[in-house]
Order: sequence, then C-alpha cells, then structure tokens
Amino acid sequence: MASWDEAVASPEQQRELKRRAILRVASRLFNEKGFHGTSLDEIADVLGVTKTALYYYVRSKDALLYECMILSYGCGVRAREHAQSLARDPREGICLFYGRFVELLVTERGAYTTMANLNALPEERRTELLERRRGLSRYLRTQLGEAAEQGLIRPVDPRVTANFLLGAANWVLRWHGEDDKQSPTEIATVFVDLLLTGSAAGSNPQGTLVQPIDDVWNGCSAQAINAATCDAGQLAENRRDAFDIRPVGGAALIEGNVELRFPVWGENLRGAAFVDAGEIWPDGSDLRAGAWAVTPGLGVRYFSPIGPIRIDVGYNGSTASRLDVFTNEVCELDTCDPIEEGRVYRPEELQNSGRIVQLPAIRWNPYDSFFDRLQLHFSIGQAF
Repeated sequence: MASWDEAVASPEQQRELKRRAILRVASRLFNEKGFHGTSLDEIADVLGVTKTALYYYVRSKDALLYECMILSYGCGVRAREHAQSLARDPREGICLFYGRFVELLVTERGAYTTMANLNALPEERRTELLERRRGLSRYLRTQLGEAAEQGLIRPVDPRVTANFLLGAANWVLRWHGEDDKQSPTEIATVFVDLLLTGSAAGSNPQGTLVQPIDDVWNGCSAQAINAATCDAGQLAENRRDAFDIRPVGGAALIEGNVELRFPVWGENLRGAAFVDAGEIWPDGSDLRAGAWAVTPGLGVRYFSPIGPIRIDVGYNGSTASRLDVFTNEVCELDTCDPIEEGRVYRPEELQNSGRIVQLPAIRWNPYDSFFDRLQLHFSIGQAF
C-alpha cells in the first residue's frame, strides 16, 4: 500500500498541534491579563474558533491554566535531565540547567508560575504543582551548595540564590514576546553570563544583579503588607492588572432614566437623547446622598417589523471610586516561615500564607481616556 511517508500529519498529530496552539495563546493571555482577567471566549476569539470547538480540547478554564503551567514546569524537568546527563561538576550542572531552562521557557511559552495563578487552581492540582516547583528548587539548591563546597563558585545562600534564579527565569515569560529579535538561545546565553559574572564591570565574580528594591508592590515591602500599612494607590495607577475587582452589591438601590425621542427620517427612524442615573447603598437603613452614577447618551431607534431596533452610546462620567483593598499575608517560600524584620525579600522568595490582610482603601479610576468611558448598547424592543 502506498505511503506518504509521514508527509501528512496523522489525526493524532493534528490534534496535538491544535492543542499546543491553544496552550500558547492561553499562556500568553494568562501572562498578560492574569487568570481572572482572561475568558475562554477571548481565547477562542484569538484562535479564530468557537467556544464550543475549544471545549473539544479543554474541559474548563482552570484545566487549561493547569496544562499551561505543566508546560512551564516540564521545561524545568527537561532542563534538569539535560544537565544531569552532561554535567561533569556541580558548577557546570548549574549552567547547563539554567541555560536550558530559560531556552525552553522562551521556546515553549507556558504560563508563568505565580502564586496568583497557582491559587486559581483546585487544591489537588495546586499541591501537585507546588511540589514540582519545590523539586526544581531543591535540585538547584543542592547543586549550588555542592559547587560552593568544592570551591567552584563563591559561597552563597543556596535557598535565596535558587529562588532568585528560578524567579528571574520564570519572569522571562512576562516580558519576552514572540516577536522579540533575540532568539531563545541568545536569551539563555545572557542569563548564563549574568549567572557567572553578574553585572559588575570587568570579570569581577562578586558582581550581582540583586538590588534591594521590590518593584512588584511599588515600594511596599513584605513587612508592610503583613502589617497592613502598604499603600496600594501607586500600584493601582501603574499596575491595574494586579487587582481583581469584585463588586459586592448592596441592600438598597434607586435608579431612573429620562429619554427624549425625536424624528430623524420618516416614520421608522427616530433619534433619542437620554440620561440614566442610579445609586446603591450597602445598608438599606442609611440612604444618605452619595456619588450618584449619571450616564448621558444618544441613540437611534429603527421601527422594524419585528420591533424597535435600538443602538445607544452612553458616556460614563463617574469619578474615581473608593475601594477597600484585601490581599494575602505573605510568608517564606516552601516553609511558610514568618518573614524577618529588616530583610529585603524578592517576590519569588515568598508565598501566600492563606490569611487575609486589609490594606488602606484606594481611589480607583479604570478609565484612561474619553473613549474608555463610552458604552455601546444594542437591543430589540423597548419598555415604553
């Protein structure tokens, strides 16, 4: 029987190619917008498929996130196997592992492994992934300790150094785009060079990139977070994607609208100018006047055989809202030991303790421009 000699992909190969395409797009969106800011509808739109077709390959959004993170941790496992098969000493093992890990991360482009992503998963899967991360950390710590004992590298704190290196590699998924001019191998080479020589001029082995600055919280230290004194206002201005806004509703509501309709063309096409307004209160017994939401707008009405077709554009003129801020208390990675006073922590050295901390309230304004405030509404039929 004639054969194409594998020139045409089999159904299984085609399915795997499509699955990998889904993982790449989903990972990119999870990395850019976070788990809660990304929907399956959006992933399907980017891929150019229907949401129904997407469900043929993934069961749910958290299952998709799990597969994306498995892809990232799989890069670490493959890098460790690569180093173990080729390294002649611990120092060479560290370089082989780290270079291969970064190269695979840039090539495979999984989801970066923050605690926010991990906490979005069911407990069983979260526990599994945390153990995978601890395994990579233990391997790197062992190699660093042995290399220092043999005089192959200068003495370092294995735990801190391992977390720093893994965190830097993990974060490459945040800033490196698929259109980056540097290849995965070139990026990995830079990482290994910094690992070996740091950033000091010349070949000073004491050079280091570690800076006593924690820019993830825009100046808020781990100690300030746990003490509930961290001001998240600056973060709200620069990193709105770091917040998960959750409406809390209320116990009392009042709303109203006024609409003026006028002829535009013949009997069937009319225009409308309207103003909608409303307010909500958390306590039905205290209905003091507050910051009412007022939305003026314009629209057209076409009286079709199936009913009035309405297209409206409203303008949300609301000012910034006062929002309470809640976050997780942090503790040291793996052991969850309490953080030390006076010590500077990097994000990759910390994990959530599971306890909630309420920070000072912030002023929240999600609008950057006039056009951000516009809301388009389409409907068929009208109440009056």
